[in-house]
Amino acid sequence: MEKEKKPRACWKCGCKEIKIEDCGYSSFNVGWAECTGCGYKVKLGCCGCFPHDEIVNYWNSSKQRLKKSLGEAKKEAARIKAELAEGASDGG
Repeated sequence: MEKEKKPRACWKCGCKEIKIEDCGYSSFNVGWAECTGCGYKVKLGCCGCFPHDEIVNYWNSSKQRLKKSLGEAKKEAARIKAELAEGASDGG
C-alpha cells in the first residue's frame, strides 16, 4: 500500500495544518489546498478529477511557482524602468 503524500508547512506562516479538498465531482472538479493558519490557498483548475496526491504536489510546489512569477515580474519592471530612463535621456 502506497503512503499518502503530506503537504509541506505553509511557506507564508509555517502552519502545518493544511486542508486538502475538492468539490467531489468526477468531472469539472476544483481541487484546492488551504492553510488553516493564514488562509493562503492554491486552486487547481476545473477540468478533470484531481487525486489527493496531485493537490498536495501542487501545494508543495506553490512557493517555487510564485518565486518564478516574482522573478519574471522584477525583470519586466527593470526592462520598463530602463526604457523610461532611455526615453527621458532622449528628451522624449
